[in-house]
Order: sequence, then structure tokens, then C-alpha cells
Amino acid sequence: MLVRTLLFPWSEYKYQAHVDKKETPETFDWISDSGIRYDYQTAKDALDNMPGSREYLKSYTCDKAGEYFNDPIGLPLLGAFGSHHSGASVTLLAWNYKHLLNNWDTFVLKTKTDLARRIYDDTQITDDELRNYKRVSKDEFNKIVSYLEDIQKRYDIPYAIDTINALLDALVEERATEKLERIEKEKKEIFEGRIGVLIHHYKFPIRWKDYSGGSSLFGSPFNVTEEMIQKVKLTYPDYREHIRNIQDSHGM
Repeated sequence: MLVRTLLFPWSEYKYQAHVDKKETPETFDWISDSGIRYDYQTAKDALDNMPGSREYLKSYTCDKAGEYFNDPIGLPLLGAFGSHHSGASVTLLAWNYKHLLNNWDTFVLKTKTDLARRIYDDTQITDDELRNYKRVSKDEFNKIVSYLEDIQKRYDIPYAIDTINALLDALVEERATEKLERIEKEKKEIFEGRIGVLIHHYKFPIRWKDYSGGSSLFGSPFNVTEEMIQKVKLTYPDYREHIRNIQDSHGM
């Protein structure tokens, strides 16, 4: 069981964890999670034992959802990945292994980063503690020092009070930045999802007549923004005229 303490901000900690250290292709002993390590090693063994399967997986493509790896090479290959898998998990493992065959350094960096962040989040002092610090930091100086001394004892922190204070300030700032980044990421994902709907409706404009107000997936065609129009125009240059026709058919 991991014991919580005060760590440096993630932006510094991740380099202390050597997430950027390179690894030899198709070695997995560096993966700290035994379950993940076992899955990749089992997949590697299966590829080693099936001639031609590695090149097959490396170049594999399929656009038919639900039919992934449904061929004379894919079926026995995924079967050799382990009986403990469900259909969904073994398919995901196959796609992930294809990715690492083609993008090894990217795979290593992401895997190390994800695993290090998991340990970091389980070890770093809690968000509740940081919220308490933010509240106390508005108090008188002697109250702040008393609180920092309490933190130092409770978490057995081997730093001086001034260092603890500086680290907590840095953590509060980093968490605020991370929150803003999450919000922006969510906004981007929502926007891209809306763009996907608009591209679908370009192909199937009848969906704008799902109900009197427009599309059940998007809403009113009058909710299409200029930013959305510019984005869809990259795929369909005539989109402005297209959506205007849709809007005209709905009236004001």
C-alpha cells in the first residue's frame, strides 16, 4: 500500500520517474503493472510463434466494425493472446500491439507516463489537503506556519517549512492549470463530436428533419456556428451553401 506524502509537482516528478528513458523494442520488463506486462509479453510470444503474423499485424487495416481480425491469421493470433481475454479486450490488445510495432517510442513514453501518473496520484497528498491549504493560506502568518508544521508531521515530510510552503503553492497553481486544460480538452472533444455529426448530416441531410426543431443528434441547424462551418469546409468546401439550404428549408 502506497503511503501519501508531499511530492514535487507532476511537471517535475515525471522527469524524476524517467518517463522519457528509451527502451529496446518489444521488451516489457520495464512495465510496472504486472497485468499489463503479462498481456504484452503473451502477445509477443504469440507473434514469435506464428510466422508472418508480426508483419500482418503491423500493416493490418479494417473499416468494418465488429469484424476486426476476422480472418485466417487474425483469429488464431488473437486466440493465442490468452484465454483470460474477452472479445473486446483482446481486440484492444491487438490494436495496441499494432501501435507499438509502428510507434515504439511513443508507446513507451505514454505507457511510462500513465503508470507514473497513477503512482503519483496515489502517493501525492490529497486534493482535500490542498483545498485546506488554500483556505488556511489566507489566514495569519502564525496560523499558516502551524498548519505547515502539522502537514510536515502527519506526512513525515523531509523538507523545511519554507520548502513545504513553496511546494504547496506550486501544486495549487499546477492543479488550477490542469483543471483549465481538462476543461479545454472537454470543449474540444465536444466540438469535434459536433463536427462529426455535421459531416454525417451532410451525407444524410434527412436527419435535420428528425423533429420540428431539427436533428435529434445536433439540434437546430441554426446552431451551426461560423467556426463549425469553417471546420466542415475543410472536408466539404460547399458546406456554407449546404447548411444555408438546410436552414432555409426550416425557415426562421
